[in-house]
Amino acid sequence: MTEVQEIEMEIKQIALPEIDLKKYIGKKAKIESVKTFEHPQHGPYVQVASDLLDTIEGGSKNIEIRATMAFGLHQDKEGTWGWGEKTKLGKLLKEFGVTHPNELVGRDITCQIGKRKDGRDRLEFVKG
Repeated sequence: MTEVQEIEMEIKQIALPEIDLKKYIGKKAKIESVKTFEHPQHGPYVQVASDLLDTIEGGSKNIEIRATMAFGLHQDKEGTWGWGEKTKLGKLLKEFGVTHPNELVGRDITCQIGKRKDGRDRLEFVKG
């Protein structure tokens, strides 16, 4: 395991790249990936992401722009993880006419702006 080391360096306020998400509204794309992650506080979730829409230079690393949506998973009394028919993920699957999140890969989407819980904009999508 790598240990954290204290360093000395000069730091100051810098201008970070601003991302105008409005220019992606209505842009057509395809779903590229469906991945399952576990958040330490909120538990497992499914992240659905579009193919690469844009790349913005961000200093030491580039920022990839993709439309993404995350869906929390639930556990039944037998301990199985999944989604309910009336959850956001269940409704999305029904809208696309599929029965499992992995079947979303390759489907056509249209980008739109949604809101994060903290009120900031995020790039997400609808069928189309």
